[in-house]
Amino acid sequence: MENLKNMSGQANQQQEQVEIPIQENKKIPSILVIEDDEVERYTLKTALEAEGFFVEAVEKGFEAEGVVKTVFF
Repeated sequence: MENLKNMSGQANQQQEQVEIPIQENKKIPSILVIEDDEVERYTLKTALEAEGFFVEAVEKGFEAEGVVKTVFF
């Protein structure tokens, strides 16, 4: 029983030592891609996401009109 108390105490000490850095007000830049070619659209989207951007990709301009009403770019 004492061993269980020691183990749980050690686990709590380990958890208390872990610090997670928090970046406040960090906004991810967002990009709207409008491209009618599916392969190019996918390539642009994945490449930009790999660089850390939030990417919304659409095929037609009228689709973009709906997206910009809900997402700030």
